[in-house]
Amino acid sequence: MARDKMKLSVWRGDWGLPSVDPHCLAVLAYCKFSGVPVDVVKTGNPWSSPTGNFPVLSAGKETYCRVSDIFTYLRKENWGSDFELSRKQTADVVAFSALLEEKLLPALLQLWWVDDKTFVDVTRPWYASAVPFPLSLFHPRSKQKKAELRVLLTKGGDHISELEKEAKVYKEAKECLNLLSYKLGEKPYMFGQLPSSLDALVFGYLAPLMKAPLPSNPLQTHLAQCSNLMRMCSEILATFFPADVRVSVRRAGESQVSVRRAGERQVSVRRAGERFQVSVRRAGERSSVCQESW
Repeated sequence: MARDKMKLSVWRGDWGLPSVDPHCLAVLAYCKFSGVPVDVVKTGNPWSSPTGNFPVLSAGKETYCRVSDIFTYLRKENWGSDFELSRKQTADVVAFSALLEEKLLPALLQLWWVDDKTFVDVTRPWYASAVPFPLSLFHPRSKQKKAELRVLLTKGGDHISELEKEAKVYKEAKECLNLLSYKLGEKPYMFGQLPSSLDALVFGYLAPLMKAPLPSNPLQTHLAQCSNLMRMCSEILATFFPADVRVSVRRAGESQVSVRRAGERQVSVRRAGERFQVSVRRAGERSSVCQESW
């Protein structure tokens, strides 16, 4: 077991999530599932990372920046949520983890970074506000280029158009969601009553898709039809990240109050206008009477 308390740096959260990044969410969930004593640092500064990205786990003199490396290190230190799995279940974790990276990750990159509307309306504004100036001027575009290259190399080609590539990416992602939904079934988690590293990965990929205010998208619509996956992600949020859920609910309530108060002000202005009009009209009536008397 690790002697020194570890530090985990992740992209900060929003929309009721502890982090907006799928890989950060996966590591956060795995640490929660396993009870890892780790100090979580939520940041928006890529300069504090050796790779310019997150998550980053610091343990003594060692630093780990990939999800798989972080999971492996934690298992070696006897922190993990997979120790109760059978050999077959462990093999399923490996297989489904590869499936997520091959089929679902390209679709998330396509949605968040390649799709023009989502990038302009959601992704770029969020990172531009989270990343410190002047890095915020070019960091979102840098990440977009890397995402475009990743999707092109894995799903593109010389004889496929942009529309065909996008259709292929989303089709494979939907098939992946169907397989995950079938695997989960009616169980609380993928392998029964206890969460595993596979549940952490699935949560990391799906929670932003479920919670972020994205423009209309077929992948998000398809996820909404997989009610058991939505239920599992919601349960993980409520059970392991209740503080983020409460903040989201409070902000939603504040927004509703703000809208209601704005409506009340509009009603007040309208009523004041009505009173003013009535007052002017009555003043005109009195003026007319005076003129007749004169």
